[in-house]
Parts: sequence; structure tokens; C-alpha cells
Amino acid sequence: MNYILIMTEGTTELAFLDVLLEKNILKFSKEELLMEEMYQCRQIDGQIVNAIQILNYQDKVLIYRVGDTLKDKLKIPETILPEKIMGIIDVLTKPEFEILFILNENLYDEYLKVKSNTKASSFYKIHNKQYKKQYNFVYEYFNKISKEEIINLINLYVKKHGKTIKKNQKTLQELIKL
Repeated sequence: MNYILIMTEGTTELAFLDVLLEKNILKFSKEELLMEEMYQCRQIDGQIVNAIQILNYQDKVLIYRVGDTLKDKLKIPETILPEKIMGIIDVLTKPEFEILFILNENLYDEYLKVKSNTKASSFYKIHNKQYKKQYNFVYEYFNKISKEEIINLINLYVKKHGKTIKKNQKTLQELIKL
């Protein structure tokens, strides 16, 4: 069997992807995930190494790294056989994950006026005093939105920022059912 390993840079991406998984928006199911989980980590270590090592010899893993920078190179530990890794796909949420909130609340045009000197996270914090860059806030926020609205939001996000990614990187659309 082939498995999916999803690694996120931060807890905000992890919370968002957990919502997508629960709402059946991701293009794969929980059963296809390595150990039926997604992980907030930048490198393969600990329990992830162990999980890959105990797979049957014919089982392989496709890795998705999700984040807004992804500057560090993913190092595959020497204890993992190279043939176990099907590939590595970087899914970029650039410029910042908070753009999703800004788009969802129709603040994008206002943000564009100040984006040259204001980070998206700072801008959004001004407009939503309850905002916290924490798992629970992000999870609860997106869990209240319908499946269709989330898909439309991702498509809008990619339409506005899809050009900022490099050739070897993908957008959030890579993870969802279209």
C-alpha cells in the first residue's frame, strides 16, 4: 500500500488540514495517511521514522510538506530506505496563511492598500481582536465554514497568490478534491 505523510510547518496549517480531512475535502482519506495522522514538524524524525521503517517492503510513502516558507531542505534519515519514499511535494501557503482569513472576511482589497508595510497576520489581528495563531482558533474558525465555501476560498486564494510559488512547489489545490 502507498501512504501519505503530511508535515506542516505550523499548527495553523495543521488545524486547517484537520478541518479539510474531517469535511472530506482532501483528496485522500484518513486511512491513507501514515499512522492515520498529520504532523506538525519540519523534518522526519522520531515516531515518523519508526512508522516508515515498520512498513512492509512493498509499501511506500508520498510526502507533502505544507507551509508558508519551506526554505529548509527535507532530510531523509539514512535509516529509511530511499525506495520507501515515492516523492516529496512542497505545498506553499505563501505569503502567509492569514490571507485565508482576510479573503474569507472580504478584507483583501483593504489589505492590498497596506501590504507593502504590514504582514497579513498583523493586519488580520487588527480586524479580529480574538485572532490567535493557535490550533484551536484556526480549527474552530474553519470548521464553521461549509465544505463548498472552503473549496471556493482555497480556489480564490490560489487565484490571488498561485503565481508566487516556484516551479517545484504546489498550491493548496494539490491537496483537495476538485
